[in-house]
Amino acid sequence: MSRWTSCAARDAFGLRRLMFGSDWPVCRLAATYAEVISTARELTAALQPAERHEVFTGEPLCGPTA
Repeated sequence: MSRWTSCAARDAFGLRRLMFGSDWPVCRLAATYAEVISTARELTAALQPAERHEVFTGEPLCGPTA
C-alpha cells in the first residue's frame, strides 16, 4: 500500500474505521511478513501512539469507540 492510498483511506473513513490486516500468506509472494509489518509501521509513523494502537489492535486505549 502506498502512502497516498493509506492517507486516502484515512481521510475517507477516519481512523476509527481503519484496522491493520494482511493477506498472509499470499503477501509472501511480494514480501516477507516482517516487511509487511515494517511497511505498515512506516505508513502509520505520523499517527499518535494511541491512534497507532487502535489501528493495529482494533481497540482504543480508552474511551468510547463511537
